[in-house]
Amino acid sequence: MKVVLISVGTRGDMEPFLALAWLLKSKGHSVVCIFLEQFKSLVEEVEVEFLSLGSDFIDLLESREGKLVMGGRGSLLHKVQAYVALYRKSLIINRDMVDSQIQYLDQLMPDRVVYNGKSTGPLVWGSVLKGKSIILSPVPYLIHAVDNHPHIGVKWSWGRVFNRWTYTLANFAFVQNILSTTKGVRQQLDVGRK
Repeated sequence: MKVVLISVGTRGDMEPFLALAWLLKSKGHSVVCIFLEQFKSLVEEVEVEFLSLGSDFIDLLESREGKLVMGGRGSLLHKVQAYVALYRKSLIINRDMVDSQIQYLDQLMPDRVVYNGKSTGPLVWGSVLKGKSIILSPVPYLIHAVDNHPHIGVKWSWGRVFNRWTYTLANFAFVQNILSTTKGVRQQLDVGRK
């Protein structure tokens, strides 16, 4: 079986996919990893095919705004300004990555695509080719709501209602991001908003 693994993010987002690549390869499957350029050497160590999504995403995280958003020190005003700047810049980068993901998938025509939540191209591609794409989220408290813990991006747990609300808010933002970054591809593939 030909399996494509797509992951966008930092090294922690790549590691589970590298382990999966190694496991699938050891079982005799053909594996292609579509990752950010910064992780090419890690994929080569596993000895599977690598296709690049460029380096702009990590470069953005390492920018002044990226460092401030990812936990750097600054006033609330500076953090809000950094979030807005990062969001605007990331829209362009994410749209380019979605286009690349779709182009690679169309070229490779894999039997299965396994992807993380930051890789939105397979979500659209999989809505056209049903049953071929699988989202893998090894990060706890990210997608599925739990009563006793808020979304991973929230520091405070103020009870069940608040905790569940944090997932609702995060998932709403996630869907809005998907809609904005995949608009062109969805129009091309004639995929609706739902």
